[in-house]
Amino acid sequence: METVSNQPAKTEIDFERVFDALIEPSASLEDDALEALNALGPEMRARLAAALQALDSAARFSVLARLIDVAEEHVTLDYGSVCLDFLSDSDASVRALAVSGLSDVEDREALVRLLEVARDDSDELVRVEATDALRLWVLRAEFGRLMGEDRAALIEMLRGLAEDGGEAASVRGNAVESLGPLSEEWVRELIHESFANEDQTLRLGALRAMGWSADSYWLPTVLDSAEALDDEERSAAAFAAGEIEDEDAVPTLQDLLEDESLEVVLTAVAALGEIGGALALEALESVRTHPEVAVRDASQAAGQTAALIDDPMAASEMSL
Repeated sequence: METVSNQPAKTEIDFERVFDALIEPSASLEDDALEALNALGPEMRARLAAALQALDSAARFSVLARLIDVAEEHVTLDYGSVCLDFLSDSDASVRALAVSGLSDVEDREALVRLLEVARDDSDELVRVEATDALRLWVLRAEFGRLMGEDRAALIEMLRGLAEDGGEAASVRGNAVESLGPLSEEWVRELIHESFANEDQTLRLGALRAMGWSADSYWLPTVLDSAEALDDEERSAAAFAAGEIEDEDAVPTLQDLLEDESLEVVLTAVAALGEIGGALALEALESVRTHPEVAVRDASQAAGQTAALIDDPMAASEMSL
């Protein structure tokens, strides 16, 4: 039978070869394999899921991690459908990884499944990951990209988790944090109540929520926490200060550059990059010769971020 087009017929993908390459960690994934996995129809999606379920949990985790890494390297590739299939995996670590792989997927099916996982999964870590992944959906809701029943279901579910005294503190804290971007009065009250709680996990969630709000209203509280005895609280405060992006936080963040905790120092460096401005750049310059390589590298990256904020054209020239 003749075809209308003079173009050669598209070669059938050898899915057995693709699956074998995917499952073997040392095998390279050629472009045709990546594209094949990126455009799975229902039949081949089911076939892939069945093939992967035949592996042990460690191998399934390895395959999923590989796909997520590939998707991060190739922004045109989307393996969200594979991650959705893994949400029902028997191994909690695999389910948690699948949830993390859905964090950037802007698809209604992903939202519906993440809501189910956050509410119903039997494993606390998986529910924590799901509430964390839902924060991007809250941001979409805040900026009018999620409306109607879906918006209501998202906010109602997260609020329910945050206010549920019988829920694990880690899940409640993450739910509070994920609600941070929402500019509603009850969210501010929720953050106040959570920060006043004796449970440190809830306090940390509330502190990070202050940052996600990007509201300078919280800056005095954040700066007070930057002097806390607890390393995690100082780190959360540094993160929040960077997200609020108020130059009044720069002197406090500069003090944290001498903190005894490396994590606090690295978070303060990143926060200074987010704030930008002459004072922040001057503070970052002071750690360019820090004894820790991680801090020196972070200060360079933060300086580039700050330059991009202050002068996009100049930052572009720096990268040439």
